[in-house]
Amino acid sequence: MDTSPAPALARLAPGALLGHLPAAQGDFLAWAEERAAKVLAARGNTQLAGPRWIWTAMAEAEKGVPPYAIVDGVALIGIRGLIVPELEIINWSWATGCAELCWQVEHAAENSTVSGIALLVDSPGGYVSGVDEAHGAIMAARETKPVISAVQDMAYSAGYWLASAADQISAPRMGGVGHIGTIATHFDISEMLKMQGITATVMQAGALKADGHPYLPLSDTARKDIEARLQAIRAVFADSVAAGRRGAISAADILATEARAFDGPKGVADALDAGLIDAILPAQEALGLFATHLAGATG
Repeated sequence: MDTSPAPALARLAPGALLGHLPAAQGDFLAWAEERAAKVLAARGNTQLAGPRWIWTAMAEAEKGVPPYAIVDGVALIGIRGLIVPELEIINWSWATGCAELCWQVEHAAENSTVSGIALLVDSPGGYVSGVDEAHGAIMAARETKPVISAVQDMAYSAGYWLASAADQISAPRMGGVGHIGTIATHFDISEMLKMQGITATVMQAGALKADGHPYLPLSDTARKDIEARLQAIRAVFADSVAAGRRGAISAADILATEARAFDGPKGVADALDAGLIDAILPAQEALGLFATHLAGATG
């Protein structure tokens, strides 16, 4: 087991951060859910939580307006839609730019009015570029402030890679997590061009320059090279998740999932048993418990 220190969690009783409450504490849970409703309402209804151009958000940040909603000391940052390297928009439900996410997380980590960071995750995954850097930014932030990933529906592939950087992860029982793998597609359109009477002549300097070109059939050498790169990225993916999970699951066990999507009641329960998540909870309940623990730690 990884025994490296986790100062943010040490202050907040990590075992209880997203734990289930006994039935006898129903009144407390109702209060936590009410608090969570306030958090989500603020995120959905305030102008600050809506989509904004990055340059507008940066100008506003210079004036003291954070690029995320803050409710009860919790910074709410979305990881939603397609994961891309750079987007120039923040807080958009259709896509998340890794460069912009890094900035939001770093800003929250340095913001004295923020006690903790909640990543609201609902993403099917996306591109590799930028994800490793964003994962590192979240890992760095959690050394000074507690960070949770509250999965709203799905956290697959690059979406889960980012979510795994948090101290703890929750997912709803009808949601899904995982897909820890890589994929690439090659389209050979050479025959289609021939059928249309078009001849494409590919000229190259360098034996490997045209490998994977859509006007040419994929060679065995090119296929092996692409597959080798996919395996190398998958290994980095697994190592990053293992580092984020801090002993909950090893890189070897992550690779053994063979990029499975852990979805639905059975899949999410298996993800919990495997150490890919820490609790099976609706996002609003996870947020309520997180805000409650933050209030207890600072109150």
